[in-house]
Amino acid sequence: MRMPKTVPNGQGILKTQFAIALGELTNIEKQAVKLYGKLKQATFTAELAKALTPEISDQPQHLTRLKLIHTSLKLGKINASTTTDLAKLKLSAKKSAEQDLAIISHALKWQNLKLAYYEFLYPLAKSLDLETEATLLEQTITDNRNTNTWLRQIIQNIIAPSLQD
Repeated sequence: MRMPKTVPNGQGILKTQFAIALGELTNIEKQAVKLYGKLKQATFTAELAKALTPEISDQPQHLTRLKLIHTSLKLGKINASTTTDLAKLKLSAKKSAEQDLAIISHALKWQNLKLAYYEFLYPLAKSLDLETEATLLEQTITDNRNTNTWLRQIIQNIIAPSLQD
């Protein structure tokens, strides 16, 4: 006689999904640090180069927070493969305001992908009574929203006016 498969309880499901998303997000953050460094070098606008600097946009802190969460939960190695087509942006050697717009569009796509993961993890952390982890996630949500706002302001206040000559 076959034994029924054990079905994970609700807490087990939440913990599993949290761990998977945490691993995927960690991979995305690592990719973003590398990507933003490359995008920064291709910018025409100084303010955009500043916004894309990983240290200025707090990306190393994001990775540190994710590592703290991972360590505090004693998760061990998470095999989460995250592949995205977002890494594909053709950059010209000639810097221009037009290319800066493409870079901002690309960066906002990455920002919103990261934000979606953080906003998914936050309520899971709260549901699992992971208050410290939820606080770390909330701080990073705020950082990412601030970066999104900064990128949109660069379009509105610097790039768009320069193209309206």
